[in-house]
Amino acid sequence: MKKPYILLLVLLMATSIFAVDGHDEAAIEKRLQQGFEAYAKQDWETVSSLCTSDWKIVLHNGARLTLEDMKQFFTAHITEHSIAISNIKVHVSGDATMAWATYDEATSYKFDGKPVAEKAVFTSIFVKEGEDWKMTAQQRTLVQPPPEMTEKK
Repeated sequence: MKKPYILLLVLLMATSIFAVDGHDEAAIEKRLQQGFEAYAKQDWETVSSLCTSDWKIVLHNGARLTLEDMKQFFTAHITEHSIAISNIKVHVSGDATMAWATYDEATSYKFDGKPVAEKAVFTSIFVKEGEDWKMTAQQRTLVQPPPEMTEKK
């Protein structure tokens, strides 16, 4: 009779080794918030500290940009930038070495002086470097309201 209990205890202990405790999810959400606040302020030192050295983003138009590309683009074209993210869903791998997050973005800015407002959905990939989560890739897709919501009747 002891064998089934011992086996159950061993299985529980083995699965708890890889259990994610929620601390990682909170740390990733915090990183996302810090990153978008830094983007809005064009604080490239902070953005860089939150990303891996080989970070890339794939934009809605298919462009693939490095952090240096983003910095040059923002510096040349973007002013009066505000960003809000919501509906954050974080998923951490069983061994807590990589994670991904999906979330919504609402942003407004001036592009070469002309106002722009956009809504997008993001997927961000994170890797753990030491005790820190670093963003290594992002993918951004613009979203529009369904046609029935914008048609005039």
